[in-house]
Amino acid sequence: MISLVASKERTHPYVIGYKMMKDSKITIKLPEDYNLYFLPENFSYKNSVGSINLWWKQLPNGKIEMSFKMKLEKAEIPVKEYGKLRELFNLTVKTLQNQIVILKKVER
Repeated sequence: MISLVASKERTHPYVIGYKMMKDSKITIKLPEDYNLYFLPENFSYKNSVGSINLWWKQLPNGKIEMSFKMKLEKAEIPVKEYGKLRELFNLTVKTLQNQIVILKKVER
């Protein structure tokens, strides 16, 4: 995704061709002898180009759920708003790199 907006400046509009929404949900089941230690904070960001939302939730029965939603509001991004698109994509990549921490139970 970062390569889509690698250039810091543009001379022509960034044409996507359509408004876009990406919605993903992932559920992870932890092995019985592992405990969740840390979940990243939920994150939301919006500007005139689009928005991203990332939610983490601990579910019963040792499951973890991650929900991610990215929305682009425009089919074509004008040159003057390219920095906002770049910022949105960079934040998306950074946010998705956050990690959960899981620890194995130690029996004594």
